[in-house]
Amino acid sequence: MNKKLEIYRALIFVAFVLQAIIEVLYFSGAALPDGAMELKKWQSFGAIASYETAVLFYFSWIVTYFIGLIGMFFYWWPTKMIIIINMCLMVAMSATNGIFIVTPIESTLMAISSIIYLFSVGMTFFSPPVLVMFRKNHGVIIEFT
Repeated sequence: MNKKLEIYRALIFVAFVLQAIIEVLYFSGAALPDGAMELKKWQSFGAIASYETAVLFYFSWIVTYFIGLIGMFFYWWPTKMIIIINMCLMVAMSATNGIFIVTPIESTLMAISSIIYLFSVGMTFFSPPVLVMFRKNHGVIIEFT
């Protein structure tokens, strides 16, 4: 296997694991110091969207995120559209959901995960060896020299 393809798949795996850890930390409250639950009451303050809409945005985003990562890992051809939908949901979510309370460790892991995710998305759209794998899985074979 090409070295770029190995790096690509390793990045996707790391992004998947990091996001899973972030979700566990966020929903379990494990990273919250004592007394910090008071801060969580400010969650979604100033939101333009209703709570139901915010939940819909979040679950749509997280589902497309994980499906996109799995699709990128296995070079599934519809993945590119799923990634674009995911990024549009991320922008809509950020613009409408109000204040988002996270701990420093969650914020750090989110930043690292985002960098890795965006790098792997860039490889999905622009790296010749990765493009060849996507095209082979879609029945279109184009070799880059």
